[in-house]
Amino acid sequence: MAAPVTHNLSIRISEFDTALLPADSRDTSTDQFRAAARAYVLQCMRHLGGNSLIKVDGDEIAVVWTQTSKKHDQLERIIEMLRNGNQTESIVLLQLLRSELPDNEGILYNLGMVLSDTGKLDQAVKHLRHLLDKVPGHVKARIALGVAYTRQNKLDDAVQELQRTVRLDPKNPYAQRNLGALLCKLGRHEEALAPLRVATELYPGDQRAWYGLAQALEKTERVSEAHDAYTKAIELGTHTDIAEQSRKALTAAVSMHKTHK
Repeated sequence: MAAPVTHNLSIRISEFDTALLPADSRDTSTDQFRAAARAYVLQCMRHLGGNSLIKVDGDEIAVVWTQTSKKHDQLERIIEMLRNGNQTESIVLLQLLRSELPDNEGILYNLGMVLSDTGKLDQAVKHLRHLLDKVPGHVKARIALGVAYTRQNKLDDAVQELQRTVRLDPKNPYAQRNLGALLCKLGRHEEALAPLRVATELYPGDQRAWYGLAQALEKTERVSEAHDAYTKAIELGTHTDIAEQSRKALTAAVSMHKTHK
Protein backbone atom coordinates (compact mmCIF):
# COMPACT_ATOMS: atom_id res chain seq x y z
CA MET A 1 0.00 0.00 0.00
CA ALA A 2 1.25 3.47 -0.87
CA ALA A 3 2.20 5.82 1.96
CA PRO A 4 -0.56 8.37 2.69
CA VAL A 5 -0.19 11.69 0.86
CA THR A 6 -2.07 14.85 1.84
CA HIS A 7 -3.49 17.21 -0.79
CA ASN A 8 -5.01 20.65 -0.32
CA LEU A 9 -7.77 21.02 -2.92
CA SER A 10 -10.42 23.67 -3.45
CA ILE A 11 -13.25 24.94 -5.63
CA ARG A 12 -14.30 28.54 -5.82
CA ILE A 13 -17.94 28.81 -4.79
CA SER A 14 -18.58 30.89 -7.91
CA GLU A 15 -17.60 27.82 -9.99
CA PHE A 16 -19.57 25.30 -7.94
CA ASP A 17 -22.92 24.33 -9.48
CA THR A 18 -25.42 25.11 -6.73
CA ALA A 19 -28.13 23.33 -8.74
CA LEU A 20 -26.58 20.10 -7.45
CA LEU A 21 -27.97 20.92 -3.99
CA PRO A 22 -31.54 20.89 -2.67
CA ALA A 23 -33.53 23.98 -3.65
CA ASP A 24 -33.56 25.34 -0.08
CA SER A 25 -29.75 25.09 0.17
CA ARG A 26 -28.59 27.12 -2.83
CA ASP A 27 -28.15 30.52 -1.21
CA THR A 28 -24.37 30.60 -0.79
CA SER A 29 -24.56 32.95 2.18
CA THR A 30 -26.45 30.49 4.40
CA ASP A 31 -25.53 27.72 6.80
CA GLN A 32 -27.83 25.41 4.81
CA PHE A 33 -25.63 25.90 1.74
CA ARG A 34 -22.44 25.26 3.68
CA ALA A 35 -23.81 22.04 5.16
CA ALA A 36 -25.23 20.78 1.85
CA ALA A 37 -22.06 21.66 -0.08
CA ARG A 38 -19.88 19.83 2.46
CA ALA A 39 -22.10 16.75 2.22
CA TYR A 40 -22.12 16.78 -1.57
CA VAL A 41 -18.37 17.24 -1.94
CA LEU A 42 -17.76 14.50 0.64
CA GLN A 43 -19.98 12.21 -1.43
CA CYS A 44 -17.85 13.00 -4.50
CA MET A 45 -14.55 12.48 -2.68
CA ARG A 46 -15.59 8.97 -1.60
CA HIS A 47 -15.02 7.88 -5.19
CA LEU A 48 -11.31 8.57 -4.72
CA GLY A 49 -11.03 6.79 -1.37
CA GLY A 50 -8.84 8.04 1.44
CA ASN A 51 -10.01 10.56 4.02
CA SER A 52 -11.41 14.04 3.42
CA LEU A 53 -11.91 17.05 5.65
CA ILE A 54 -14.11 19.68 4.03
CA LYS A 55 -14.61 23.32 4.96
CA VAL A 56 -16.85 25.86 3.25
CA ASP A 57 -15.63 29.32 4.08
CA GLY A 58 -15.31 32.68 2.38
CA ASP A 59 -15.35 32.21 -1.39
CA GLU A 60 -14.23 28.58 -1.58
CA ILE A 61 -14.89 24.98 -0.70
CA ALA A 62 -11.62 23.62 0.70
CA VAL A 63 -10.76 19.93 0.96
CA VAL A 64 -7.85 18.39 2.83
CA TRP A 65 -7.62 14.96 1.26
CA THR A 66 -5.38 12.22 2.62
CA GLN A 67 -4.80 9.87 -0.28
CA THR A 68 -3.99 6.23 0.27
CA SER A 69 -4.03 4.95 -3.33
CA LYS A 70 -1.49 5.54 -6.09
CA LYS A 71 -1.43 9.07 -7.38
CA HIS A 72 -2.06 8.17 -11.02
CA ASP A 73 -5.32 6.43 -10.03
CA GLN A 74 -7.10 9.76 -9.41
CA LEU A 75 -7.75 10.69 -13.02
CA GLU A 76 -8.28 7.07 -14.07
CA ARG A 77 -11.09 6.71 -11.55
CA ILE A 78 -12.77 9.90 -12.74
CA ILE A 79 -12.54 8.84 -16.39
CA GLU A 80 -14.19 5.56 -15.43
CA MET A 81 -16.95 7.55 -13.73
CA LEU A 82 -17.45 9.53 -16.94
CA ARG A 83 -17.66 6.31 -18.96
CA ASN A 84 -20.39 5.17 -16.57
CA GLY A 85 -22.35 8.39 -17.09
CA ASN A 86 -21.58 10.07 -13.77
CA GLN A 87 -20.92 13.55 -15.09
CA THR A 88 -21.96 15.80 -12.20
CA GLU A 89 -19.71 14.29 -9.53
CA SER A 90 -16.90 13.94 -12.07
CA ILE A 91 -17.00 17.69 -12.71
CA VAL A 92 -16.59 18.45 -9.02
CA LEU A 93 -13.66 16.04 -8.69
CA LEU A 94 -11.93 17.44 -11.78
CA GLN A 95 -12.40 20.98 -10.47
CA LEU A 96 -10.82 19.96 -7.19
CA LEU A 97 -7.85 18.24 -8.85
CA ARG A 98 -7.32 21.24 -11.13
CA SER A 99 -6.75 23.44 -8.08
CA GLU A 100 -3.64 21.39 -7.31
CA LEU A 101 -2.58 20.67 -10.92
CA PRO A 102 -3.79 23.69 -12.92
CA ASP A 103 -1.87 22.77 -16.11
CA ASN A 104 -2.46 19.02 -16.15
CA GLU A 105 -3.43 17.94 -19.69
CA GLY A 106 -5.71 15.07 -18.69
CA ILE A 107 -7.60 17.11 -16.09
CA LEU A 108 -8.10 20.11 -18.37
CA TYR A 109 -9.17 18.02 -21.37
CA ASN A 110 -11.67 15.87 -19.50
CA LEU A 111 -13.03 18.86 -17.57
CA GLY A 112 -13.47 20.81 -20.81
CA MET A 113 -15.19 17.85 -22.47
CA VAL A 114 -17.67 17.13 -19.68
CA LEU A 115 -18.49 20.82 -19.17
CA SER A 116 -19.22 21.10 -22.89
CA ASP A 117 -21.37 17.97 -22.85
CA THR A 118 -23.40 19.31 -19.91
CA GLY A 119 -23.97 22.71 -21.50
CA LYS A 120 -21.52 24.74 -19.41
CA LEU A 121 -19.94 26.09 -22.55
CA ASP A 122 -18.17 29.23 -21.33
CA GLN A 123 -16.33 27.22 -18.68
CA ALA A 124 -15.56 24.46 -21.19
CA VAL A 125 -14.02 26.93 -23.63
CA LYS A 126 -11.96 28.51 -20.85
CA HIS A 127 -10.38 25.20 -19.83
CA LEU A 128 -9.81 23.95 -23.37
CA ARG A 129 -8.17 27.22 -24.42
CA HIS A 130 -5.97 27.12 -21.33
CA LEU A 131 -4.89 23.61 -22.30
CA LEU A 132 -4.15 24.68 -25.87
CA ASP A 133 -2.11 27.65 -24.66
CA LYS A 134 0.08 25.09 -22.87
CA VAL A 135 -0.07 22.31 -25.50
CA PRO A 136 -0.92 23.78 -28.93
CA GLY A 137 -0.63 20.37 -30.58
CA HIS A 138 -3.32 18.71 -28.45
CA VAL A 139 -5.56 17.59 -31.32
CA LYS A 140 -8.38 16.15 -29.19
CA ALA A 141 -8.64 19.42 -27.28
CA ARG A 142 -8.83 21.37 -30.55
CA ILE A 143 -11.67 19.15 -31.78
CA ALA A 144 -13.45 19.58 -28.44
CA LEU A 145 -12.99 23.35 -28.65
CA GLY A 146 -14.46 23.36 -32.16
CA VAL A 147 -17.46 21.40 -30.89
CA ALA A 148 -17.89 23.77 -27.92
CA TYR A 149 -17.82 26.78 -30.25
CA THR A 150 -20.44 25.08 -32.42
CA ARG A 151 -22.65 24.54 -29.38
CA GLN A 152 -22.21 28.23 -28.52
CA ASN A 153 -23.31 29.05 -32.07
CA LYS A 154 -19.94 30.72 -32.67
CA LEU A 155 -19.79 29.00 -36.02
CA ASP A 156 -17.03 31.07 -37.63
CA ASP A 157 -14.76 30.40 -34.63
CA ALA A 158 -15.67 26.71 -34.83
CA VAL A 159 -14.80 26.48 -38.53
CA GLN A 160 -11.46 28.20 -37.98
CA GLU A 161 -10.61 25.89 -35.08
CA LEU A 162 -11.53 22.71 -36.95
CA GLN A 163 -9.71 23.83 -40.10
CA ARG A 164 -6.65 24.47 -37.95
CA THR A 165 -7.05 20.99 -36.46
CA VAL A 166 -7.30 19.33 -39.87
CA ARG A 167 -4.11 21.08 -40.98
CA LEU A 168 -2.41 19.92 -37.79
CA ASP A 169 -3.58 16.31 -38.11
CA PRO A 170 -5.12 15.57 -41.54
CA LYS A 171 -5.46 11.88 -40.70
CA ASN A 172 -7.77 12.45 -37.75
CA PRO A 173 -11.22 11.20 -38.86
CA TYR A 174 -13.09 13.02 -36.09
CA ALA A 175 -11.60 16.38 -37.00
CA GLN A 176 -12.52 15.79 -40.63
CA ARG A 177 -16.05 14.64 -39.79
CA ASN A 178 -16.76 17.54 -37.44
CA LEU A 179 -15.46 20.06 -39.96
CA GLY A 180 -17.61 18.54 -42.71
CA ALA A 181 -20.71 18.47 -40.50
CA LEU A 182 -20.22 22.10 -39.54
CA LEU A 183 -19.79 23.19 -43.15
CA CYS A 184 -23.04 21.37 -43.96
CA LYS A 185 -24.75 23.22 -41.13
CA LEU A 186 -23.58 26.48 -42.69
CA GLY A 187 -24.94 25.43 -46.09
CA ARG A 188 -21.44 25.05 -47.53
CA HIS A 189 -22.16 21.56 -48.85
CA GLU A 190 -19.67 21.58 -51.70
CA GLU A 191 -16.84 22.44 -49.27
CA ALA A 192 -18.09 19.80 -46.86
CA LEU A 193 -17.63 16.97 -49.34
CA ALA A 194 -13.84 16.78 -49.09
CA PRO A 195 -13.49 16.43 -45.29
CA LEU A 196 -16.45 14.05 -45.12
CA ARG A 197 -15.00 11.83 -47.85
CA VAL A 198 -11.69 11.78 -45.99
CA ALA A 199 -13.48 10.94 -42.72
CA THR A 200 -15.20 7.90 -44.25
CA GLU A 201 -11.92 6.75 -45.82
CA LEU A 202 -9.99 7.08 -42.56
CA TYR A 203 -12.71 5.46 -40.45
CA PRO A 204 -15.16 3.47 -42.62
CA GLY A 205 -17.14 2.42 -39.54
CA ASP A 206 -18.19 5.98 -38.58
CA GLN A 207 -21.95 6.06 -39.15
CA ARG A 208 -22.16 9.81 -38.52
CA ALA A 209 -19.54 10.50 -41.18
CA TRP A 210 -21.44 8.46 -43.79
CA TYR A 211 -24.69 10.21 -42.92
CA GLY A 212 -23.03 13.62 -43.16
CA LEU A 213 -21.48 12.68 -46.49
CA ALA A 214 -24.86 11.47 -47.76
CA GLN A 215 -26.46 14.80 -46.84
CA ALA A 216 -23.71 16.79 -48.57
CA LEU A 217 -23.99 14.58 -51.68
CA GLU A 218 -27.76 14.98 -51.75
CA LYS A 219 -27.55 18.77 -51.39
CA THR A 220 -25.05 18.93 -54.26
CA GLU A 221 -27.34 16.75 -56.43
CA ARG A 222 -25.07 13.71 -56.51
CA VAL A 223 -28.12 11.49 -56.13
CA SER A 224 -26.65 8.07 -56.81
CA GLU A 225 -23.68 8.62 -54.49
CA ALA A 226 -26.01 10.00 -51.80
CA HIS A 227 -28.15 6.86 -52.03
CA ASP A 228 -25.08 4.67 -51.54
CA ALA A 229 -23.87 6.74 -48.57
CA TYR A 230 -27.27 6.64 -46.84
CA THR A 231 -27.37 2.88 -47.41
CA LYS A 232 -23.92 2.52 -45.88
CA ALA A 233 -24.99 4.56 -42.84
CA ILE A 234 -27.97 2.25 -42.32
CA GLU A 235 -25.82 -0.88 -42.65
CA LEU A 236 -23.49 0.36 -39.90
CA GLY A 237 -26.28 0.37 -37.29
CA THR A 238 -29.83 -0.45 -38.30
CA HIS A 239 -31.51 0.57 -35.03
CA THR A 240 -29.89 3.97 -34.41
CA ASP A 241 -31.38 7.44 -34.84
CA ILE A 242 -28.99 8.03 -37.72
CA ALA A 243 -30.23 4.89 -39.48
CA GLU A 244 -33.81 6.07 -39.08
CA GLN A 245 -32.93 9.51 -40.47
CA SER A 246 -31.15 7.83 -43.39
CA ARG A 247 -34.19 5.67 -44.17
CA LYS A 248 -36.43 8.75 -44.14
CA ALA A 249 -34.02 10.56 -46.47
CA LEU A 250 -34.03 7.61 -48.89
CA THR A 251 -37.84 7.40 -48.81
CA ALA A 252 -38.11 11.14 -49.49
CA ALA A 253 -35.65 10.85 -52.37
CA VAL A 254 -37.61 7.99 -53.97
CA SER A 255 -40.87 9.92 -53.54
CA MET A 256 -39.37 13.00 -55.14
CA HIS A 257 -38.03 10.93 -58.03
CA LYS A 258 -41.50 9.48 -58.70
CA THR A 259 -43.08 12.94 -58.51
CA HIS A 260 -40.73 14.28 -61.17
CA LYS A 261 -41.18 11.36 -63.54
